[in-house]
Amino acid sequence: MSSSLRVRAPSSPSPSPLVRPRLAAAAWLGVALAAACTPGHPEAPATTSGVSGIDRAGMDPSVRPGDDFFGYANGGWIKTHDIPPDRAAYGTGAIVEELTSKRVAELIAESVKDAPAGSDARKVGDYYASYLDVAAIDARGTTPLIPVLAKIAAIGDRRALAAALGATLRADVDVLNNTNLDTPNLFGLWVASDLSDPAHNAAFLLQGGLGLPDRDYYLDGSPRMAEIRERYQAHIAAMLRLAGLSDAAARAARIVALEHEIATVHVPRVDTEDVQKGNNHWTRGELADRAPELDWPAFLAAAGLDRQPRFVV
Repeated sequence: MSSSLRVRAPSSPSPSPLVRPRLAAAAWLGVALAAACTPGHPEAPATTSGVSGIDRAGMDPSVRPGDDFFGYANGGWIKTHDIPPDRAAYGTGAIVEELTSKRVAELIAESVKDAPAGSDARKVGDYYASYLDVAAIDARGTTPLIPVLAKIAAIGDRRALAAALGATLRADVDVLNNTNLDTPNLFGLWVASDLSDPAHNAAFLLQGGLGLPDRDYYLDGSPRMAEIRERYQAHIAAMLRLAGLSDAAARAARIVALEHEIATVHVPRVDTEDVQKGNNHWTRGELADRAPELDWPAFLAAAGLDRQPRFVV
């Protein structure tokens, strides 16, 4: 068992929402302390007979577990490890992820040394090399975006808009396993056992359409959230300028205004996390009746769900 511990320095500033960190803390000793590596060293130690695998150096025995179990279980590790400046959270999970990425890169490099042209190994190596070829990527500029922007410019009516939105639907949310509830697309798709009929899978549609993590980022009137919205709008404008679009600032303002309107009708996160409030079975006909503003046949056809009879919304 490997630890999923992630810690945040108490004095560090809140991370940018554009980074979207997933922060978690171990709730029990087995998860918190079944360390995947020794302190300060990312390589996993060899298994030794009679060794429990618990990183006792990561504990803080000066803390009474009944007073602060998290501090008792993890205090030693937190005192000796800093969060890297490019991260909002850090822990054994991140260390294992870094080590895995390093080993995958090494495997790719080794596998392509003698791989013949056209082989699977060579294809993997060429694909990876193209990803690292920053000079070639920069030379192409926005050329790869031209077909995408042309499709958007060709949208002329509500049906075409629904089809374009349906084509963006992805299985990019996961309600129960990773509690991943947000998607930048209009809706997020999750396919899993039906909550009311576990013997069959169901197609779940979750609300989306926001670039920031949650509706509160748009509706909260605090100075901190206002600053985030201002920086977010500036970021959108910068991306539009890089894409070669005119009136970037005005376009960015309209985008944020649209997302604000979407946020006003979003169900709050606390309600989204309520299983029963999210267990709403709608047929295709009910989709059209309850949300008539969207051309559902066009949307579902473009999403490849035109034969799906019902959904959990």
